[in-house]
Amino acid sequence: MEWQALAIRKWTAKQSKRVKMAQISIALATYNGAKYLREQLHSILNQSYQDWELIACDDNSSDRTFDILKEFSERDKRIHILKNEHNLGFLKNFEKIFLLCRGNYIACCDQDDIWTEAHLQKLIDRISDNDCIGANALIVDSNGSSTGNTVKDSLSLEIFPNDNQAIFKRECFYNLIQGTASLFKRELLAHILPFPDGIKFHDHWIALNASVRKGCSYSEDVVLKYRNHSQNVTGYKKFQLSNALKTTYQAKKFRSTMYLPNLAMLRSIQSKITIPEMSLYTKEAISFFENLSHNKHRIQSVLFYIKHYKEIALCPRKKWKLFAYRVFCLTVFGIML
Repeated sequence: MEWQALAIRKWTAKQSKRVKMAQISIALATYNGAKYLREQLHSILNQSYQDWELIACDDNSSDRTFDILKEFSERDKRIHILKNEHNLGFLKNFEKIFLLCRGNYIACCDQDDIWTEAHLQKLIDRISDNDCIGANALIVDSNGSSTGNTVKDSLSLEIFPNDNQAIFKRECFYNLIQGTASLFKRELLAHILPFPDGIKFHDHWIALNASVRKGCSYSEDVVLKYRNHSQNVTGYKKFQLSNALKTTYQAKKFRSTMYLPNLAMLRSIQSKITIPEMSLYTKEAISFFENLSHNKHRIQSVLFYIKHYKEIALCPRKKWKLFAYRVFCLTVFGIML
């Protein structure tokens, strides 16, 4: 893309004095985030792991976001900033930032969260041979006060996948890896860029690609405070059956489009998969989403759901909870049909 090539040329000329390559590049996409940005930047400066560079790109904000970035970049030479002339949206903005990252690892960063002091240290210590590592986050309100819940609590899961193929199968349906609580190897960029048309979130796409390569892992360590407020692109609430049923029932009206991001990702990654079992599962999952989107082959969809129930629902350990959860999931699935 022309804008990508132009951005890289301008960036290379402007940053020619950058000699030392940091181990971790922090990718920060901002847009009208002046209200919370200072607190996030302070939490980055206070990291126990200090071998990092911060690449921040503002998406043509109308508030003082870029002024704050400029203030911090003058304070610390590891912070490098640029601003888009036109609004690109967060996906294209992250894509642009990733191209400018030079570190061996890349940490995604949101403008309104608060990193714990050991955020980067815990992630780099636990990534091992995997391409990507995700961790847990404490959910806080707009004032930064704890809600008592974590992002993991909102997923309604008591068991997380413990091997790469299981994570891949889960990623086909829902994302376990929260971008702002993750770290991935820079070599993965060759496989995730450019982002395919139709995907909804970059972190889901990154995790899916990592899981079909060297691996994607998850840690239950809390590495940040995730701020839940009205302007979030995404949001998390503690899982409740009543809310899940209500949301699912309402979503029935939008099923012709709600599965399109999953279809876009799975179709894009299909040719990259080398493990036969994963390849077959991807083909079946694509068919499953297509059937739901077009309201056809209902029996085939039900059979797929029953066959792969554990991968889709990741049911709890206790038998009585397993039974209750299975009844719930089948009820939800029945509503969707």
